[in-house]
Parts: sequence; structure tokens; C-alpha cells
Amino acid sequence: MTPLLKEELKYRILSRRLSEGRDELTLDRQADMSRQDVHQCQLRPEELKRIETRKEQNRKAAQKFRLKKKLEKDSVSKEYEELKKRNSVLREEVKRLSNIGQIMKKVIADMCQAKTGPLPSK
Repeated sequence: MTPLLKEELKYRILSRRLSEGRDELTLDRQADMSRQDVHQCQLRPEELKRIETRKEQNRKAAQKFRLKKKLEKDSVSKEYEELKKRNSVLREEVKRLSNIGQIMKKVIADMCQAKTGPLPSK
């Protein structure tokens, strides 16, 4: 396995862990640094540049993803609050219309009773 491939796998694993909401793996820094020094010696300058470019792209993509998720969460939260208020308004409207309906039934029943006499009770 080439050092470049190992580096790519390391960043893929790291990216996947972060996207799943898990913490980064913490390694012994001394051992990690010595491995990194070995990798630096074995890699050509264009490979090093490619690795740095990929790291920067990954950082930007992760930042963009986190921002997108935050905006999405804020949007859903805002919509939830709006729907909650709308639901409350509609429930009040239902109560109001129900009361009006009851009053109308009573008025109609009173009008019918006055016109024809008492209605048979159910």
C-alpha cells in the first residue's frame, strides 16, 4: 500500500466519522509525527501538493456541509414555530365557528318553535 493511498484512506475514514457525528480518532502524536515524516520523505512534491489540496477541499466541504445543515435546522425550526402558531389560530377559529353554529341552531329552533309550536324532542 502506497503512502498516498494510506493518506487518502485516513482522510476518508476521518470524513466518514465526522459525517456520522462521531469524534475524530486520536492517535499518539509522536508516533503519528514520525509516520508523517516518513511519508513526507517518500512522497513527491506533486503528491504532497495533491494531499494538501485534498485536505483543503475536505475542510471547505465539511464547513459548507455544517453550514448547510445549520441553515436547514434553523429553517425547519422556524417552519415548526409558524405551523404551531397557525394551528393555534385555526383551533380558535374552529371553536368560534362551532359556537356560532350552536347559536344558529338555537335561533333556528326558537324561530321554528315560535312559528309552529314546540318541536318534538329527540
